[in-house]
Amino acid sequence: MKKKKKCFSSSSEQKEDRLTSLPESIRNHIVSFLPIEDTVKLTILSTQWRNICSCLSNLKFDQSLLKNKTELKQRDFRNLVDRLLINHDNSNVTKFSLSVRVDPEVITGLHINSWISFALKHNVQDLYLGLLSDLYLGLLSGQVDRLPSALFTCNTLIALHLCGMELQLPTVIYFPNIKTLKLDCVKFFDERFTEIFLPRCPALEYLSLIGCQFFFLTSFTISAPNLKVLVFCYYVTSKLEVNLSAPNLQWMEYNSICKLNVSPETLRSLTTAKIVTYIVLYPMSMVTKILMGLCKVTTLSLEGTAIELLARDEALSACFPISCSSLTHLNLEMRPSKDHVKVVVLLLRSYPNLQSLHIWFQTKMESTNISDIKAYQKSQEFSTGSNILLINLHHLKGLICKCISKDFVAKEAEIWSAEAVMMSQIKMKSYSGDTWVMME
Repeated sequence: MKKKKKCFSSSSEQKEDRLTSLPESIRNHIVSFLPIEDTVKLTILSTQWRNICSCLSNLKFDQSLLKNKTELKQRDFRNLVDRLLINHDNSNVTKFSLSVRVDPEVITGLHINSWISFALKHNVQDLYLGLLSDLYLGLLSGQVDRLPSALFTCNTLIALHLCGMELQLPTVIYFPNIKTLKLDCVKFFDERFTEIFLPRCPALEYLSLIGCQFFFLTSFTISAPNLKVLVFCYYVTSKLEVNLSAPNLQWMEYNSICKLNVSPETLRSLTTAKIVTYIVLYPMSMVTKILMGLCKVTTLSLEGTAIELLARDEALSACFPISCSSLTHLNLEMRPSKDHVKVVVLLLRSYPNLQSLHIWFQTKMESTNISDIKAYQKSQEFSTGSNILLINLHHLKGLICKCISKDFVAKEAEIWSAEAVMMSQIKMKSYSGDTWVMME
């Protein structure tokens, strides 16, 4: 019995040695994936783990994870953050993430700024700050009057992500090394945003602007010579006009009610483009001009009312088909109408090396200024045996069509049947209730 006990003890000690004998940098990296509350619990394991929190390089504080959002729990969260930051040594902090709800009683703007200042003093490279709102409880986050001025001149920052706040810009802004900038639901009341913020990010490669509000702006200019990825989603007002100049842009998602002007060199550099538009809010030629400028694109998505805008562009037939041999993947959102199918025909003839075609059929008429919608819909119906799509698609390897009714799929299957012979696989999906129906 004693020998077994001794053997068991030896095995236990050996396992413990494997854990505690790891280099501090490796232990730090492993612990960085744990919630900060669990990390604190690790400090009671042994003396060698007691100070693990004092040298963490990845700090993530998320108040939304609190199951009980009472004032007491919020104070516990505040005290936890304070204690960990006070006990942290002088080592650098690579990532600092803070998701918190500001209120005048427990967590104020002074707390937020002191925590952000800590990260800046420890040479943070990746910073996230999100102000939480609990809409279900009717609780909106308070605001921070001003973020630390040192944030806007931090030379160690490589990635900055701000969410859910009103941002007041200081006089001096310069981010020499920022490559990734994400702004979600941020309100700007300073009309100098495009003049003193974006131009002061010379190394910017990734820009995401989602749900932001730009008050007092009528023109929004994005000029970034090193920008490679752009995500722009804006639905507040159609009065804003967006001008884009990024000669090295490779990937773009534009989902907005604003007019978009893209420089020719930007269009020539794109390899992936997603355009989501909204009817009657654009010049009819906007999408046409964008498509004509694309020459290196491999993946293209046209959603919302982009096909409708093309159908209404009187100059479309004179401009198309074009020749873009680089495109291999095409995603479209369209209506089952003659005008839309004619546009698709022109697009397919423009992309001779297309390999996959993904179509989402709209079964409801989008907002339009056509007076007699019923008569228009009747005029757009297909007759039996329509051969409008008899074109060569020998490169196409797959077609996926989605809609919301079985009868509609059967009708569209007839329209596309002329192409079925030309493809190695055709999949058509319809959505009825909670069941997807596959037709092959």
